[in-house]
Amino acid sequence: MKIEISSKNIELLPSLTEYIHEKLGTLERHIQKLEMEGELNLKVHVGRVTAHHQKGDVFEASADLQLPKVNLRAEQVNEDMHTSIDMIRDILAQEIEQYKEKHGEKHS
Repeated sequence: MKIEISSKNIELLPSLTEYIHEKLGTLERHIQKLEMEGELNLKVHVGRVTAHHQKGDVFEASADLQLPKVNLRAEQVNEDMHTSIDMIRDILAQEIEQYKEKHGEKHS
């Protein structure tokens, strides 16, 4: 699975890039059989909701996973960037399992 990361209103530090790869890379175990049909792409976008928030930072994270026949999307807004990333991982894992059940794939 190829992970592409983009950002808005924040600097994409190596530690954040590594965290995204570590957390969202775990989705690969859910889609191993689907990858046999070709490489899958996961596009991740992280950033601040607005550049002028008056109280603290509010971060957004979104991810688009292109599977055969469907694109899965997860979005999350939270005061902590790492929590947003964890939450989109959980949402995508659930959506992948629903996709596999709908299309007759066995759980792996």
